[in-house]
Parts: sequence; structure tokens; C-alpha cells
Amino acid sequence: MKKTSWFGQKGRRSVDKVKDFGTLIGADSSFSGVLRGKDNYAVYGAVEGDCELEGAVMLGPSGRWKGNISAAVVFIGGEVEGNVTALEKLEIAPGARVRGNLSSVSIAIADGAVFEGEVKMSKPEQVTHFAERRGSGEPAGE
Repeated sequence: MKKTSWFGQKGRRSVDKVKDFGTLIGADSSFSGVLRGKDNYAVYGAVEGDCELEGAVMLGPSGRWKGNISAAVVFIGGEVEGNVTALEKLEIAPGARVRGNLSSVSIAIADGAVFEGEVKMSKPEQVTHFAERRGSGEPAGE
């Protein structure tokens, strides 16, 4: 049996390549203010404010963020109201909701995600829309 996460088959998504989330904001927690640092953050609770991080931010399915997010890598599974900037990669999972502008060199928006805003890519690459097919028994090219 293949292990899955809320981003799809475990080990196949960029979020699974992040080795350690040093800071956790739990589902029953909230934070208000500005986050700055080099660490990786996993957020399952509520955040109100901006972040400027050199590491990764993972907003879980129960996570809510009101403010701007800026990090090297951003994974969104919850709700964001604000602009999101990822220096390397930005992924939005099925069921996620984002209201704000997106900016990155690599953006993936899953089928089932809701996005309202503009997309800005710093390289002439295309936005990747994807339907998770790994583990579904369907060939990847169909």
C-alpha cells in the first residue's frame, strides 16, 4: 500500500522533500505578527500577519493565513487571504483556497483548488495545473 499525504502520493511531491519543519503552529493555535527566519514552518492553525522566510512554509488543510507569505518554497493546503511569493516553488493542493496574487518561477495548482487573483512568473514558464493520478490506477498520460 502506497502512503499518501494531503498533497498526493508520499515521496512524489516537493513537500515530502522538506526534511524537517522546525516550527509548528498547531491546529488549535494562532499567531499574530511577522514571522522572519531561516527555518521551515508547518502551519495547521491560524496566522494573521506577514512572513519573510528563507525556508519552506507548509499551510495544512486546517490552516488559515491572513497576510502576505514570502518564502523559498510554499505549499498551501488551507486558506490564504493575501499575496504569496515563492522564490523556488509554489504548490496549491486540492481543496485549498487562495485569494491574492501568486508569484514564483514554478507554480502548480491542483484540480479542486480555488484561486482568485493574478499569477506572475519571473521566467517564461507556464503555470502547471494538475490532477493527482498517482496511486489511482490510471496511466499518468491520460
